[in-house]
Amino acid sequence: MDYSSISLQEIDTNNIGSDIKAINNYGIEILLSKLKSHWINKDNEEIYCDFSFKNFNEGINFINSVAEQSEIHNHHPEIIVKYKNVRIVLTTHDVKGLSIKDFILASRIENIFIEKFT
Repeated sequence: MDYSSISLQEIDTNNIGSDIKAINNYGIEILLSKLKSHWINKDNEEIYCDFSFKNFNEGINFINSVAEQSEIHNHHPEIIVKYKNVRIVLTTHDVKGLSIKDFILASRIENIFIEKFT
C-alpha cells in the first residue's frame, strides 16, 4: 500500500474490511509524519501520545470524546490517566503490531484535542 498518498482524515475504518495487515517500518514512519501531535513509535508494536489538560475534568472530557470516536471506528485504545495528563496507546492486537486503523484513530484523536482543548 502506498501510505504517502493516504489522507488519514478521509479513510473510514469501517470500510477497510477484515483483511488488516501489520504495517512495515517504512509505512509506520510515513504515517507518523502525517500526524500533528508527537506520537511515539514503541518497537513498531504500538504508538502513544501524551496530552495535557488544565485540570482533571478536562482530561476526562477528552477521554469521553475519544471513547465516542473509538466506538464509531470499532478500535479501542489503552487510556492512562494521571491527574490532568492522559496517555493514549494504540495498537492492533489482531496483527500484533500497528495497522492503518491505529493511525486513522490517532488522527481523529488529534482533531478532538485541537478542536476542543486548545
